[in-house]
Amino acid sequence: YNDNISRPFRETNYMPEVFVSYRPGLALGGGWQWNLLNAGFNHQSNGRTDTISRSWNRLFAEAGVERGDFAVLAKAWYRIKEDADKDDNPDITDYYGYGSLTAIYKWRDHDFSMMARGNINQGKGAAQFSWMSPKLIGPIRGYVQAFTGYGESMIDYNWNQTTIGAGIAINDE
Repeated sequence: YNDNISRPFRETNYMPEVFVSYRPGLALGGGWQWNLLNAGFNHQSNGRTDTISRSWNRLFAEAGVERGDFAVLAKAWYRIKEDADKDDNPDITDYYGYGSLTAIYKWRDHDFSMMARGNINQGKGAAQFSWMSPKLIGPIRGYVQAFTGYGESMIDYNWNQTTIGAGIAINDE
């Protein structure tokens, strides 16, 4: 939180998307089940104008496998090129890379997740760890998140930082 530039939010990011989802339901052996296959398009932006505008469009594919209370999601994307004079962040894939890997573990109504993404050729990327508590009141759960690397928000896509945040989430599962 920075009192000079945040009252109370420095930036909000948006990511509308259109996708198709399929549940293969295939046993892969060793107790692993392939239960997720997504493909689609998303637009991510900070909704700002001029010099602080950040946006990009991507095509993506995602697959997920699970075994008991553990799941792994792999997501790959392709950035749709923009005209050079209209591109807010032509080097964004140097920092965000071309995909992400997320692991999720459920234990006694707690949810733990770890995400990693980046561009190995550029030596840049990010990792995020999240914990969500069991339900506190109705669907309300506590939430803690730690992030390190590039691109926690669109405005900071090319800035390396480490942050920790806490809050509440409305989640009935």
